[in-house]
Amino acid sequence: MQKLTWRLQVLLLTTLFGFASMAMADERIFPAQTKRGKLTVTERVEVMIDGKIRNTRPSTRIYNENDLIVQISTVFVKNAAVNYTENDLGDIEKIWLLTAQEASRPSLKKPQ
Repeated sequence: MQKLTWRLQVLLLTTLFGFASMAMADERIFPAQTKRGKLTVTERVEVMIDGKIRNTRPSTRIYNENDLIVQISTVFVKNAAVNYTENDLGDIEKIWLLTAQEASRPSLKKPQ
């Protein structure tokens, strides 16, 4: 009986440490060229960042707060804090919807 209890304790501790390490690894890392802005998706499914309608490509990726890729047509936000990257032509390549904690951190680069 004591061996069973001891094994359960070891299993429980191992599981807890595993979950704790997974929680610490959830911090997203953004590329160095990332800019910060406020995203609004219009009724016509246009991407507007900081009040300007921006071009997107079919390859543009939008990541929600859980870092899952979402379709632009399913994103209903107004003035949401985002990080984004652009290609050489100024078109939006990637957008990350930020959590409150991520939005409170200083931005890597300010938009020009």
